[in-house]
Amino acid sequence: MKIELALGITELSKRIKQDDFVRAVLSGRRRNMQPGFERVDIKPVMIKDEIKLQIISSDERQATTKNVELDFDFGPMLASGFANLQADTTSESYSIRVSKKDEALVAIGKVKLERVLNHDRIKQRLLAENNPIFKALEMSDVLGRIKPTKMDKYKQVEEFLRLLIPTIEDEVKDQDSLSIVDLGCGHAYLTFGVQEYFKDKYKNVSVLGVDERVDSKDHNEKVAAKLKVDAKFLAAKIADTPAQKVDIAIALHACDTATDDAIAWAVDNAAQVIMVAPCCMHELQTQVKEAPEP
Repeated sequence: MKIELALGITELSKRIKQDDFVRAVLSGRRRNMQPGFERVDIKPVMIKDEIKLQIISSDERQATTKNVELDFDFGPMLASGFANLQADTTSESYSIRVSKKDEALVAIGKVKLERVLNHDRIKQRLLAENNPIFKALEMSDVLGRIKPTKMDKYKQVEEFLRLLIPTIEDEVKDQDSLSIVDLGCGHAYLTFGVQEYFKDKYKNVSVLGVDERVDSKDHNEKVAAKLKVDAKFLAAKIADTPAQKVDIAIALHACDTATDDAIAWAVDNAAQVIMVAPCCMHELQTQVKEAPEP
């Protein structure tokens, strides 16, 4: 039967909060609308003797999981453009199908389902997806999930940290503060990620991000202001970065020969730790192409 979509969404939200709620599935997309994911699954889970609602959002590339409180507002998600919405309790299934004419059609049926509260273990991340830095960097959505377009960058930061942490623990000891210089920082995903991870391990963690682009400097300063952290940014070539004391020099995918410049600067400034991951090497590639085959 037909129903006003707003009323249907209210009813769905109510059922998700019920004590006998089993699962909900959101899929498809309404005409001229584009929800953030292809499919969303919602189910109750037990975490540390407390019931939460687990949201699993999926698209072609990956699935992200977030656990929320029972009073979480599902209204915006349910109204974001899905064409098929279904919520099941242990005894009843309530589903809405939005037609091409944008009419909401409701179907209610009897079911016999078991409410299972098992919680699948989520991979432990060094920085959780809902960390405030990712919101400030516009990498996460309103639910605190990393956006699909930013997932590769999120994983890059994660893996870089996993390599950096044991090195710092071995090489940088017996000091209260930590100074970090990110050479070729771009939009400072790694800069803020490294600072965020180490901020609770040292009394003070200061960072300097260096990038040639003025727009990157402006962007990063705005993010630092939002986060209220000790982070400074410089629009300059790596080789022109002023000499200074530095504990850790990092560079992730500094373009062309910028990685070489980063290593040279770090050595000249006696960095205790140098951690770099090279990017493209256009200058070398050109020389290889121009050189005759042996």
